[in-house]
Amino acid sequence: MKSLLSRLSPRFVPMHILAIFLFALIAREAVTFLVAELDKTFEYQLIAANLVNGLGMSWNEWGRLPLQPTALFPPLYIYWCAFFIWIFGQSNLVMFVVQAVVSASGCLPAYLVGRRMFSPRIGTLFAVAYAVYPEMMYVHSRATPEFLYVVICLWVLHLYLLLADNDVVSRDFVKHAWILGFLTGAGLLVREGVLIVSGAAGLSLIMKKRPVGLVIKNLVLPVALATMLVLAPWTIRNWIVQGRFIPLRSAYGLNLWMGNHEEATGTDKTMDGRYQMGLLWEKNREYYARTIPNDEYDRNQFYRNEALEYIRTHPRHYMMLTAKRLWYFVWFDPTHPLAKNRIYRASYMLLLILAIPGIVQAARARKLDAALVIAFAGFLLLYVPVIILPRYRIVPMMFLLLMASVAVDWIIQRYLAGQRRRT
Repeated sequence: MKSLLSRLSPRFVPMHILAIFLFALIAREAVTFLVAELDKTFEYQLIAANLVNGLGMSWNEWGRLPLQPTALFPPLYIYWCAFFIWIFGQSNLVMFVVQAVVSASGCLPAYLVGRRMFSPRIGTLFAVAYAVYPEMMYVHSRATPEFLYVVICLWVLHLYLLLADNDVVSRDFVKHAWILGFLTGAGLLVREGVLIVSGAAGLSLIMKKRPVGLVIKNLVLPVALATMLVLAPWTIRNWIVQGRFIPLRSAYGLNLWMGNHEEATGTDKTMDGRYQMGLLWEKNREYYARTIPNDEYDRNQFYRNEALEYIRTHPRHYMMLTAKRLWYFVWFDPTHPLAKNRIYRASYMLLLILAIPGIVQAARARKLDAALVIAFAGFLLLYVPVIILPRYRIVPMMFLLLMASVAVDWIIQRYLAGQRRRT
């Protein structure tokens, strides 16, 4: 087995990381065949099916409105789904098998991040944690882009660490800045949360590197230009097809409304697990049929204005909802079926038990990187005032896995020190 891994392992991938990748892949494929919900359909697939059927990237808001061009989501995962629908039809099995490979590949950037930020052993521990943590093993088995989103964020962090180690005037610094920009743009076309990680990395570098003028010239401008180049085709499409400037997506008002209305729970579901939006439509069908715009952009503005009016007239309830969403973000969302799973709950509690001491240890060693702190705060500011779903904290959970690896490394160091004292 060792000789086989030696032949398979490229020069830049340590053999033990390849072994971790293979384990992660086997575990994820087992999840695909044993517990994946192969027949569950999300909005991405419905839009992708319209694309394959010659209807363009279009959407009818769950059948409530006429079919029309949409920018509900960034497009890359829709194209991903469309590719597999075009070849294999509506079956998700092959798509989930391939998604498992992409998800497992995150072991490599996890190792590189942990190694560069802390030490080779913490890099290995982080790769193992990423490979075995139950939610990371499961996330590829749903028709949503989080499996790819996490991997992209890991590579963004790796590029950030390369930039942090390079001199601001070096060719490598500028080269990595351009790569970071292109990766950020591609990531934004998957999930907009990539901007939080990339923005946190940029802010941290601006704080670390001097002079500021050179940082702007050699970092900020290349990243911004590369990002805009990647986003340009999608933005131009939205302008041509929908007549609006929509750089990423048109669902922010909808999300704000789903989290803030007279019966809001802080998530997209009621306490008994039913979808809030469907119930509100049924209850207020006449009002929405009379007032809601057909145009997607105008409809998004309508939802936003409805939510803002509710927040303005019910400030106390909004503060209570925001506090509830904060609690759901750091603990469990009781309306979501995943949060009721014993494995999910037990693994998250163990993660917190390890991650909190890991954060303390990293801070004491002055190795708690500012980019992680800024990014975690950014995710709180992005989601807590609006709406919370378990998958919205998938990247912050990745940060916790890194901090848990720091704690486990500290335990190993103490154990080895004790062994040396005994001998």
